[in-house]
Parts: sequence; C-alpha cells; structure tokens
Amino acid sequence: MADLLRKTLSLVEDLKLKDLEKTGQNFLIDEDVIEMEVSAAGLVTSDIVLDIGAGFGFVLDRIRVTCGVIAIEKDPVIYSYLLKRHGLDKNVGLINADALGMHFPAFTKTVSNPPYDIADRILKKLTGYDFARGVMVLPKTLSDSLLGSSGKPTKFATIMREFFKFERLMEVKKDAFYPAPRVTSAMLRFDKKPFGIVQAVLLKDKMTVKNAILRSAVELWASSKRDARKELSYLVEKLAWIAGKRVRSLSAAETIKLSDALNAHSRS
Repeated sequence: MADLLRKTLSLVEDLKLKDLEKTGQNFLIDEDVIEMEVSAAGLVTSDIVLDIGAGFGFVLDRIRVTCGVIAIEKDPVIYSYLLKRHGLDKNVGLINADALGMHFPAFTKTVSNPPYDIADRILKKLTGYDFARGVMVLPKTLSDSLLGSSGKPTKFATIMREFFKFERLMEVKKDAFYPAPRVTSAMLRFDKKPFGIVQAVLLKDKMTVKNAILRSAVELWASSKRDARKELSYLVEKLAWIAGKRVRSLSAAETIKLSDALNAHSRS
C-alpha cells in the first residue's frame, strides 16, 4: 500500500489536483484490495472490462495484462495522464466523459470503483446493459442494502436484486483510499441474472405497469399486442390495484408484489 500511496501523493502534486474530497475522488491505493477485486472478476483473455472512474489506472494496470479494458475518466487532467501512459496500448481504450451521461461501449465485465456519490446511479445504469459480472467497492451502507442485510428493503435494492445476484467479498477500510472516505466500504461481486419479463418491465419505468407488461411480452415473445393482452389478462387483473401506476412511482412494497407476480408467471 505504501508504494501506491507514494505514487498517488506524487501524482496529486505533479498534476496540481485540488479539492479531491469535494469532487468525490478517493483513489484506491491498497494493492491487496486491487488484487482481490480483479481476481474476483474471473477474467479471461476474451473479456472486455469496463473500468468506471479509472483514476490513476491502478486497477487498469492489473486488468490490461489479461484482457482488454475500457477506462472512463471524467477528470480531463487525469485523463491526459492516462493517455500519455496508455495511449498506444492496444489493450486499453480511454474515454474522457461523465459515465452517467454517455452510452457505454460493449463490454463483458466491469471492475470499477465509481465515486460514492454516483455509485447507485451507476448500478442503475448498468441494468440496461448485457454483461456477465461486475466487481465494485461501494459504501458499506449501500452494499448492506443491496445484500438485504440492513433491515427494511428499499425500492432501489429490490430492483437491483432482480437484475443482479450480489455477493459480499470483503470489507474495505478507509485507509485503503487516498484521501480516506468518510465511510467504511465493502467489495461486492454481482452476476447479471438472465433477462426476462421482470427485468423488461422494470426497465420501462416511465410506462404504466399494464403497458410495461404488455410491451415487454411483445418484445420477449414476439407476439402481437392482442395476443399478449389475451395471454396476460389474468396477470393484469391480478395487479389491477397498481396496473395504472407508472412503474417508477411504485413503492418498495408494490415493486416487490409486482416482481413476485411476474416471477410466478415466468415459472408457470
């Protein structure tokens, strides 16, 4: 850890980076944590890894020896540093952009340590992409919620668990970062679940529940809207109490009821 800390301090000074905490820049400097994070992804040479919030490239450096990596870095100064180091590396693709405001290129896995103030939004964005596995270091409060170990389930965690199977790998202490975040962290591995009616409906969050179900049925089963309406009429009737609500306006309890009903239909 001492080596990466010295390197980080030197780069922060050389690149004249300021107000790191205000900009949500907490660089992971613990080599053991980085090794665990990359190893947990189970990378093979055919993988293309998405690294969201690449920082100084400490995770990127470990990934690139095995497979291709697409690194997204918002800070233009840090991006320029990465470009000088990896601009000619055929295993590295660099993007200077806000991860929340862009469309991700195709990837098979993600190994990332996104800024904590956008971590939940990054996870939500990832629900719309086809990939196999992710490994991230997240705030412990968020990781506990995603794992269902923090009491009453939140709507966000309920939805995320329909898309991903989460597994806690380790606790990550504050001093594993520079500057140290205010909260303890945890490393999670999450595998993408097979895409089906539940996921399709939840992604159509601007639609009413009824329309989201019917549209999803047409998309998934290549049936006409008339056939979908006929086949799923009983399900829509069963969910009549929320059928007219937009998916995004459902409460956590209503989202659970919707997911349970859709999962039951998928198994029948």
